Amino acid sequence: MLAEAAFLNAVRDAPRDDAPRLIYADWLSEQPLPSQQAKAEFIRVEIALAALDEGSPEWTSLDRRRRTLRREFHTIWQSPLSRLGATILEYDRGLPSRLGLTPDVLVAADRRLAELAPGWIAATVSGLGST
Repeated sequence: MLAEAAFLNAVRDAPRDDAPRLIYADWLSEQPLPSQQAKAEFIRVEIALAALDEGSPEWTSLDRRRRTLRREFHTIWQSPLSRLGATILEYDRGLPSRLGLTPDVLVAADRRLAELAPGWIAATVSGLGST
């Protein structure tokens, strides 16, 4: 797990650079779990999609693959964040970019959320009342 933390730290340190994400994907593809190998593919597919025009034939087939991977593995990928009370709402280039959470979760788990979802840039916070 220390190796994974180092890869995620590199992503967090350079959020717009694809190189750390691709290095992380390489490491994931060498891991034994199918969900890790699928996450590696998901990262690569999303990075490839970001570089293509939406109407191209390559984009269409890659988008289909992205949706298949997300449908099959999203619950597994989300489980560490779910234990903290957060939900992945969107991905960007293969990693969570928008989370759903409550104010209590944001305050209590802020550091851990940053470790598990280093690319997150937005959160939808529910349960905010006006006084």
